[in-house]
Amino acid sequence: MTIIDAIYRELRFGLCGTGGALENLVAEDHIKQDMRNTIDSGKAPATYPWIIFRRITESENNQIRYSRERFEIEIIGLRSSPTKGDGLIEQIKDAIKDHFAGKLKTFGKFTSEGMADPDGGLKLKSFYSDTTEGYDVTLTEKAKIMVFFFSYIRRPVALV
Repeated sequence: MTIIDAIYRELRFGLCGTGGALENLVAEDHIKQDMRNTIDSGKAPATYPWIIFRRITESENNQIRYSRERFEIEIIGLRSSPTKGDGLIEQIKDAIKDHFAGKLKTFGKFTSEGMADPDGGLKLKSFYSDTTEGYDVTLTEKAKIMVFFFSYIRRPVALV
């Protein structure tokens, strides 16, 4: 499993799924990699919030096969909404930070369909870096962009 798969499954099925800290706050289908495919032109509050994640950098120390990747996790809400705005975005940010920051554990222990998979996932070390805020005047959206580092030791490749 890749780091991208593990983070996607952890966000969608772990945090936003049944029993997760974001259950009933963020719809499972509002977790996207890289970008949203479509944006509701009417900005209906029911279509928010969104969590978009993307890999920023990837590096590896080949002597020990230590892989470290930096990710942005962006939380998008409505800028002027009392229910889908700043308060909700802050609550989601805190839940994501509590779930990932400083943890060494196996993330993404779900199948691609969202079923629990105790033998799946990827053991990662997570480090929270910082959060910045963003606005989109034309879309009337507000975002918090969190930066995390995820790392793991890759299995050695057998030489033939």
